[in-house]
Amino acid sequence: MKALSPKTRGRLEMQGYHGLDDAHLIEISPWVRVVPATLLGWTAVGTALGSPAVFWVLTPFALLGALPRHPLEAVYDRGLRHVLGTRALPASGVPRRVAFASLGLMLCGAGVAFALGHRTAGRLLGAVVLLSELIYLSTLLCPVSALLALLRRAMRRQAAR
Repeated sequence: MKALSPKTRGRLEMQGYHGLDDAHLIEISPWVRVVPATLLGWTAVGTALGSPAVFWVLTPFALLGALPRHPLEAVYDRGLRHVLGTRALPASGVPRRVAFASLGLMLCGAGVAFALGHRTAGRLLGAVVLLSELIYLSTLLCPVSALLALLRRAMRRQAAR
């Protein structure tokens, strides 16, 4: 089994995946990317087409990520993991859930922008989601979770003064 780098562990813990051993984190790391990869693909389609309908379909799909367990992850948890002999995905932590909620709002905003004829605003919102998902898929660094961690640190420093 390959080793888990401290950087990757930190990125997964930043999303709220705490108390898991390295082997479990290695097992789940490909599967926590499934929902973001799906969002990436359809966001690219919606942005390229300038389609409000694509964004409106994606919005609830992203917002479902604000639940402790995204329904799409059930494909892995209820079936695929048994074939692979791996452990279940843990519930998503609050930072990851906040990230999905914020993505859902941006997707909704892109849909509204395209529907109202504001193509530049729609493309900009779509591009922000695409960039966020590309960063996540390639590094497991969730930009929203990282921002929340920075805000928590700043608040703790401020409170310590």
